[in-house]
Amino acid sequence: MFSATVAYREFMRRWSVPGCPLEKVKEPDLKSVERDFNCWLPADYREAVLEFGVGKLSAAFPAAVQSFNVNLDLIAAFLDPSEMLQFCKQYASINDVSGFIPIAAGTGGEFWGFARDDLAQPKRPESGMIWYSNFETGDSKFCAGDFESWIMQYDGVPLNGE
Repeated sequence: MFSATVAYREFMRRWSVPGCPLEKVKEPDLKSVERDFNCWLPADYREAVLEFGVGKLSAAFPAAVQSFNVNLDLIAAFLDPSEMLQFCKQYASINDVSGFIPIAAGTGGEFWGFARDDLAQPKRPESGMIWYSNFETGDSKFCAGDFESWIMQYDGVPLNGE
């Protein structure tokens, strides 16, 4: 098991909406994303979402991040494969999104994901860099060298009452 899988499991255990089960992700759905984007999704990300699923984050998450007084991304949900593909259709008319594969979304046009060019390799990469893009404003930035590092940024954020 990749350590990214462990980090993602703990992140989702702490921050997903209580009482709302995570949506299962199936291998054929990820293969469909890879086919449509003509690239490989990184092995660490694939293993994590195949094992634990995706879903929305609790309202406590942004409040905890903001009270922790750090400059961390305010993620609202991890996207399922159909949402990843829908993103491209929704934003294609606004900006060129062909080079971006979203895996998470915020609340106002912000997305986090992989640069397609990083993943267009002859074989599946173990990991991929995480990028931020806001397709309404055109802003973008590098976030982390891999999925695990990106998730681990939130490890020290305390739940309310901790």
